Order: sequence, then C-alpha cells, then structure tokens
Amino acid sequence: ARSVRNTRAQRALDKNTRFGKKLAEKAWHSAEVDALRTLESAGARVPRVLAHHESVLIMEMICDKNGEIAPTLAAFPLSAEGALETYNTILEQVVIMLLNDLVHGDLSPYNVLIREDGPVIIDMPQCVSAAANKQANKMLERDVYAISRHLGLINPEINKLGKAAWQLWVEYERGTL
Repeated sequence: ARSVRNTRAQRALDKNTRFGKKLAEKAWHSAEVDALRTLESAGARVPRVLAHHESVLIMEMICDKNGEIAPTLAAFPLSAEGALETYNTILEQVVIMLLNDLVHGDLSPYNVLIREDGPVIIDMPQCVSAAANKQANKMLERDVYAISRHLGLINPEINKLGKAAWQLWVEYERGTL
C-alpha cells in the first residue's frame, strides 16, 4: 500500500473511501509513469511513455518483427541457449531497476514481451522503492524466481542460478551492485 503525507488523505486511503479509492488510483497511475520514465532514461528495456494525462497513459506498442503485438515470454518458444540469454538480459534489467531504487513487484513471464531485439519489461504500476519498502527484498526474490522458474523449464542450467536475487539484494544493500 502506498502512503501519503496528508493525514486526511491517508485516512481515506486506509478506510478505502470513495475519495481514498480515487487517490489510490491516481497514485497507481503516477507510480507507473514515474517508473517507466525513470527506467527509460536509465536505458532499461521498457516501453516509452508517449503521453500521460490524469488516468490516461499512452505507451509505445511493443511489436514483433512483423509489426504484430509482441508475445509474452510465457508464449514465446525459446531454445535452451535463447532461454539463458533471455534470463541474463532480464537480470540486467532487474539490476537497472535496483540501481534506480525500484523493484518491479510483479515480474513474471506474462509481464515480459519478446520483440526481435530481446525482452521488454511491462506492467509497472506496482513498482516499489527498494530502499523504502520493507518487503522489497522479498518482492525481488519473487520476481527473479518467477522468471528463473519459467526459463528453467527450458534450460535446467538456469535453475542452478536461483540465488541470483539474494546475491543482487546483498550487493544492492552494500552499494556494490
């Protein structure tokens, strides 16, 4: 749950009033836009924000080589070598997120689209601050586990890399990432 500084607004969020729901929705949209813009400027593989006004967000469409909507990682056939390459690219994106104080929070094979030049991470409204959220390390672990579990079915070598999230978090906390 997100928090706000205004006590009236915080009570409305806590009590889930109509006003609180509007505030939560506004915060949700702003969080996604902020995360996407931050990550795009950091060179992450995320959709570009084309326009944002109130609750309307227009992003770059992620397409395959034929101009069709890119498939999710869950629906994309990969070789064992391709799975390892994709895993490494996604981990690089997770590192970029951490270096920008973000944890995706819902990373899965359904929130990664595959275009010709590699994976693109989508669906950012639940991103949290790695430094400020007490559950960020657990969220990071769940994110990396979801990707490694899926890609590990294609390439069992990926299963041996399962401690990546823990190692990333330790390096993040030490400032050595």
